Amino acid sequence: LPAEFSHYDFMPEPWTAYDVAMIFVGSIAHRYSDFNSERDNLALLSDLEVRHGKAGAWRIFSASKWLLDNDSPTTVPRAGEQAPLSLLPRPAYLGQMGEAGKLARVVLDDNGQFAGLTSDPALERMHKERLAQQGFSHHPEYMGASNYWSVQGLRDAKAALLNGPQFGFSAPGYVYGIGLHGGDFNAVGNTLLALPALLFAHNNHIAWGSTAGISDQSDEFALQLKPEDPSLYRHNDSWQPFESWQEIIGVKGAEAVTVTARRSVQGMVLLHDPEKGMAWARARAWEGFEVDTLMAWIFLATDKNLDAARQRVAAMATNINIYTMDRQGSLGYVHAGRYPLRAQGHDPRLPVPGSGEWDWRGMRPYADNPTVRNPRQGYIANWNNRPAADWISSDLWTYTWSRADRGRILFDLLESGDASDVAAMGDVNQVTAHADVSAPFMLPYLFSAWKDHKASNDQADALALLQQWDGQWRVDSDGYYGAPQALMEAWLSKLLEQTLRDDIGEEYYHLYSATNYPHKALGPSIPNPPGVKALVRNLDHLSTDAEPDYDFFNGKDYQAAIRLSFVDAVDGLAKEQGVQVESWRLRAHPMQWRPFNYRGVPQALPDAGQSLPGYMNRGSENNFFVATGQGIRGRDVVPPGQSGFVNRAGESGIHTADQLQMYADFDY
Repeated sequence: LPAEFSHYDFMPEPWTAYDVAMIFVGSIAHRYSDFNSERDNLALLSDLEVRHGKAGAWRIFSASKWLLDNDSPTTVPRAGEQAPLSLLPRPAYLGQMGEAGKLARVVLDDNGQFAGLTSDPALERMHKERLAQQGFSHHPEYMGASNYWSVQGLRDAKAALLNGPQFGFSAPGYVYGIGLHGGDFNAVGNTLLALPALLFAHNNHIAWGSTAGISDQSDEFALQLKPEDPSLYRHNDSWQPFESWQEIIGVKGAEAVTVTARRSVQGMVLLHDPEKGMAWARARAWEGFEVDTLMAWIFLATDKNLDAARQRVAAMATNINIYTMDRQGSLGYVHAGRYPLRAQGHDPRLPVPGSGEWDWRGMRPYADNPTVRNPRQGYIANWNNRPAADWISSDLWTYTWSRADRGRILFDLLESGDASDVAAMGDVNQVTAHADVSAPFMLPYLFSAWKDHKASNDQADALALLQQWDGQWRVDSDGYYGAPQALMEAWLSKLLEQTLRDDIGEEYYHLYSATNYPHKALGPSIPNPPGVKALVRNLDHLSTDAEPDYDFFNGKDYQAAIRLSFVDAVDGLAKEQGVQVESWRLRAHPMQWRPFNYRGVPQALPDAGQSLPGYMNRGSENNFFVATGQGIRGRDVVPPGQSGFVNRAGESGIHTADQLQMYADFDY
């Protein structure tokens, strides 16, 4: 047995088909399709209303969390101009909602291990501090991400694709290489822990890959409980009984815990609170179709052309982007999943009453799902950006699609035409993995603010440094990033605080404050932080004289505010590190493969972790498939290595970390 069984005093048990299916449900359906921050959003809105009144709070909320942004990059190419977007009305039903009810969130400690739940006040404070400093990228309930790009007509191939699923960095890794040969199957590639489906693979006829779709498949409903009998809830003008049953949960070294599980007509009840007279239920569009989704993914490996693959994907209920490439170089994309038909007036960013009138009206047809085949631009790309121009953002706080989207960096690289052969296709990964995701959107505003204003010598030196910078994060031999990175992090921190904090208030500023820079421990990926997205959208409106949903600069000169925050950042760095601008540094946090799973549960021996000097914003593994016309060639890199086995004597195998340096070198 692996040494972990002895160390943690566990013995293996026989697996059933049910266990295999539940691994898929947990690692794919729940992790990537069950995200929801509607109650968090409602709590923020309620706090803003105390400070600003209903009208002002709604404008601030809408300027922070919007549904459509006409300038956000899309995987399905846009067709023509779109009409300007106006401020959506505040939903009238919010007055019926009552308190949001706190979700018990998972809390991770500084090492990434499970520390408890936010129902503990001390852990709730710790959770907020970590979100404020490290952003949402480290947190298991706000999920990781992935990137993908494929290009046709390369000089040395029909087409090629590169996929980087960002599941996180753990030891052993979540993803491993596999060959499946026998019966109807003849495929090679990678898959997630213990799954019978190959998630990123090819069968020499077609190749396929995926990224998280980040679309909205779940809604929360506030249920009114009957005061004298909380086993009943109000629905369609009558009191209905919950479907309920007992679940017994075994606890190692302690008494088993019995939990009453409840279900309303909308879905599973997440919080039942008789004292407040209400319960919260969650509707899930994918629920009941998990095994269908798993089987579709399994048998995708047997399809021989893109038409068959697209038909297969129709059975996938979970929120996932599926990409395909055949050996002749044709490219395909489908934004897979089942999506609800909501009642008119339902704002999907917020929960709704569960009294019946806001229940879902059914599901949208598969024909509505965004899709494209061989787009005129000659490439397909996605970094969890908007699938198509008319597709709204989800309620998830951290993934509001906007112009300030890291996907834009990937799209610009492909549109430049530099990825003209297989080697250049791979080089894109090195640029995106080290790219500053905020600089392309914020630096133009900084330079414009100083255009007609005289700067002091050190301010001028700092501006010149940023103007010459290529926007890449590089770690030196001592484990530091250079002056541009130190300056960007300091400036954005100051600007966010000086513009947003007074409007948001202390209770919720932690949602906006993180810069997502890799001088702090990060999780599976670096997305654009919510505060920066809100600032960019605000500046885009103010700089074009368009009326913003809310002016975070409070009617003052936004360029003056930008200069002030930059002066403060320069002065602060000079005081801390000296007046020589080029000598400023920012300590790089190591990139860590930790011995915990994505919810912080130990999955290996405590000393099994691995690390590299600096963070790379890329896949937990990278698979690289090339269409030759006669077949498909594949290569990959799966850090730390293909095997995490440690024997009873504590000895590791030769493949425990033999792909770590290969990964660092962008080799395969």
